[in-house]
Amino acid sequence: MTGVEATPTNEFPIHSALPHHSATYMLLQNEYVVDFSIDFTKTFDRVKHHALSQKLLLLDMTDQIYNWMVDYFKDRGHTTYATGVSFMITWINASIIQGSVVGPPSYVVAA
Repeated sequence: MTGVEATPTNEFPIHSALPHHSATYMLLQNEYVVDFSIDFTKTFDRVKHHALSQKLLLLDMTDQIYNWMVDYFKDRGHTTYATGVSFMITWINASIIQGSVVGPPSYVVAA
């Protein structure tokens, strides 16, 4: 391999559920590696909470689960704190938290 030498350490902490499919393994075994990735950031950010709650109503779920889901997305806000100053909160009425367990399934419901 030419250029940067990959070593089987934590230098490339990209893993795969399948054996011999991690980025580290692929870089060590091949001169060239093709990586295909999709950034869903903006897609997740465009899901409106009200539209999601309306679509959740169409699913066969208990009232308790529905209410929990609606409450999970309700009253979300963002504020910035810098140099000892806290700026006014901005309320968020769209966006699904990608790193959460309910994020991806919520996107599927809203799509």
